[in-house]
Amino acid sequence: MIFSDIIKLSHKLETERLDRGLSEIMEEEYQLDEEMKQKVRSGEFSFPDVLCIRTDKKSLVRVQGWFSAKVHIKRTPLYFHQHEYIEMLYMYKGSCRQYIESLKESIILEEGDFFLLNQNVTHALWQEDSDAVLIKIIVPLSCIAFEFLKRMNHESELFHFFVNAKSDKNEYYHYIHFHKIGEEEKLFIEKMMEEFYCGGSYSEEAIRNYLQLLMIHIGRGGAQYNNCRHLLSHSSVRKGNIIQYIYEHSDSVTLEELSGKFLYNQSYLSRIIKQNCNMSFRDLLREIRIEKAML
Repeated sequence: MIFSDIIKLSHKLETERLDRGLSEIMEEEYQLDEEMKQKVRSGEFSFPDVLCIRTDKKSLVRVQGWFSAKVHIKRTPLYFHQHEYIEMLYMYKGSCRQYIESLKESIILEEGDFFLLNQNVTHALWQEDSDAVLIKIIVPLSCIAFEFLKRMNHESELFHFFVNAKSDKNEYYHYIHFHKIGEEEKLFIEKMMEEFYCGGSYSEEAIRNYLQLLMIHIGRGGAQYNNCRHLLSHSSVRKGNIIQYIYEHSDSVTLEELSGKFLYNQSYLSRIIKQNCNMSFRDLLREIRIEKAML
């Protein structure tokens, strides 16, 4: 099968995936708490509107325990979410826009660009042109071997990216945007997608090897890149967890309780809330209570 046929097949299967019922999609592909499960099963759940900004800052968390390499289609909703795996994006044709944490911060991926997105990053992906081809590669952490990491250049940004992904601490959120990777790297991406859709014996081993070759060539290929790495305690990702807890316990939560829950002293926690929300803990709590009373 030639690669253009694989692209068409992937587009067809992704369209069929999105044609399923919302409850089936949510239960198979997202991390749901009990409240969300009940809403999904009762038909009360609606997909979050990217323009709807709520005080609790909740975002959906996608989960997937296996490797995949598929096209992203225009029909995919624009919504903010996180995920529990590494996501690799390759702009095969055209362009798209990656929003990071809000609609105010975005990155344009041009044809030939390669984007590495770690866990914990709240993001939304928008593809305006239906003819654009964006390949989305989902890499579970189990696909990244420690033996491979040991042999990487320990000073490289790729090394830091994957070590942070494999770490239980997850101290950073992290993404790297490579500009215009080469034809060899493009070939490895095509081979991984070919193995995913058409592979036979030893397909899993072939995918792992192509993935390692892709990282090796990108690491030494000299492509220009933009790198972003933030400590979670200072990012809105971490802030989102704190504010979500305040939202869910707004009837009784205190700053003392919050500092114990998130292992910060009270004065430092007050500064984090003030920095990220432009208001004090007391004012934020009052705003949340008013908002919940209006729901």
